[in-house]
Amino acid sequence: MEGFRMQQLEEQFQALKETCTNAQVFEESGYTYIYIPDQKMPPGCKPPVSDVILCPQEHSGYTSRLFFKDIIQTPKQLNWNGQAFILGQQWHAFSFNNVANMPLLNMVINHLRGLVA
Repeated sequence: MEGFRMQQLEEQFQALKETCTNAQVFEESGYTYIYIPDQKMPPGCKPPVSDVILCPQEHSGYTSRLFFKDIIQTPKQLNWNGQAFILGQQWHAFSFNNVANMPLLNMVINHLRGLVA
């Protein structure tokens, strides 16, 4: 995985699992993904909980992507321009870029912050 050494990914994944205990790493179609079930959304978002998948590497022209099982209704207008078929189902992403070169947990936090900030 470009940008991550496997040892670095494993160390960061273990740190992520301290907060997201049910997270799982998997590979599909040449990408490394982290599946996080039942992730809490920021205040003001509906639904308040959704499954998410983090792709911590370049994906579809973005430095990283956070895919959501649901299109999240937020207090601000978002451009839900990303769709991907992962794990046998359709996932959604909004336009949010330049989340890179940070620990995995920080990537998730920054993408979630993009829903409301």
